[in-house]
Amino acid sequence: MKILQTHVDTTVRNSKLINSIVIMMLAAFAAYAQPQTQTATPQISGVIGEVKNIDATANQLIVRAENGVLSTVNINDKTQYKRLPLGEKSLTKAEDIKLADVGQGDRVWARWRSGADQKTTPAAQLVVMSKADLAKKQEQERAEWRRRGVSGIVSSVNPSTQEITVSSKSLMGQAQAVIIPITDKVLMRRYPHDSIPKYSEAKPAKL
Repeated sequence: MKILQTHVDTTVRNSKLINSIVIMMLAAFAAYAQPQTQTATPQISGVIGEVKNIDATANQLIVRAENGVLSTVNINDKTQYKRLPLGEKSLTKAEDIKLADVGQGDRVWARWRSGADQKTTPAAQLVVMSKADLAKKQEQERAEWRRRGVSGIVSSVNPSTQEITVSSKSLMGQAQAVIIPITDKVLMRRYPHDSIPKYSEAKPAKL
């Protein structure tokens, strides 16, 4: 008998984390990318991802995007570094930092002006969300998950009523059955059977 363990969370906390970071960075760059004159319309292009390696001697960073693609980001003494505090959505409150303040595990947006060759041209600016701030954000999401979510073993599925019954445990350790209605607004994901559960590897699924 196949036992399916599932975590159903309509807020999809990890997705929210990634999206919120992207939204904050997009908002931050909106001000930066505003035309300085009515005729100037600079465009922003860049790479968003996790810092995997920093080579200060070679003036390079290796950034891994959510899809797993590794990008080499060239930098120089003209590259600006900004740290976006947790929860902020504008560069007006971003802190000026140095390359030495950027660490592995930090999330960055490395950006170039439109038309620049990203393989050879140093990035004009890096906006950084620190690993520590990401950990705080994730803990907040986990707390929200514990408050609003439920995890357990699927004990039954009712396609006619579009409901899943999950066998779970209460805070007191008592077994309980939780009925979860699956509406068209519920986002369902399934982890590959041969992987350690990681949200970025979860695939869209249906009831």
